[in-house]
Amino acid sequence: MKNYKPKNEKDEHKEFVLEALLEGYRHILKRRFRPDSFSLYAKPCYDASLKIASQISYTEEDINRFCNQLNDSKNPDIQGIYITALAENILREYKKVTIRINKPVDFLGFMHHERTLIIEGVAGDYTGCKMEGGIIKVFGNSGYWTGNKMHDGKIEVYGDAGLATGERMSGGKIMIKGKMEGLGNIFHGEVWLTGKKLRLKYFWDPTHPY
Repeated sequence: MKNYKPKNEKDEHKEFVLEALLEGYRHILKRRFRPDSFSLYAKPCYDASLKIASQISYTEEDINRFCNQLNDSKNPDIQGIYITALAENILREYKKVTIRINKPVDFLGFMHHERTLIIEGVAGDYTGCKMEGGIIKVFGNSGYWTGNKMHDGKIEVYGDAGLATGERMSGGKIMIKGKMEGLGNIFHGEVWLTGKKLRLKYFWDPTHPY
């Protein structure tokens, strides 16, 4: 029989913070944002997640502990929105935040607008979707629609990127260090592949607010 080892106050605090982050995520799931048309509900989901994040005191280490603890394979989009909101909340005070993920998560870096978000691991689809500024660095591969609808900023992928990279982007820069499966319809901006700037054919959308 192993000897009982009482928890110290530091360990208890870590567990308290982790449970608060998990409870916040469960609250977002209860809001029932519609996954069948998630592009319409991503912003409300992000706003709700950011509000929850602002009410919890946590660190970068706590975010990564949350990522390791989270066991939800059904909602990769909501996971990414929630994790991004946690990171963006503490980016108000720090110049950069590093997120370590052990499975693909969608919408990481959603609406990122300042400073540096570092993603270690394989990012899912829609990385940097609607990005407004700052820098996103992905030390791994990125899925489909990287930089979808981004307005400004820079995305650096130190692995491969999937199809429709830069789909409907209107500004900013995407730099892929590895391979890329294909470009999307790009309104404006730059895409670099293995250190070379690609010559892009820009698409014009009369409904797009330049």
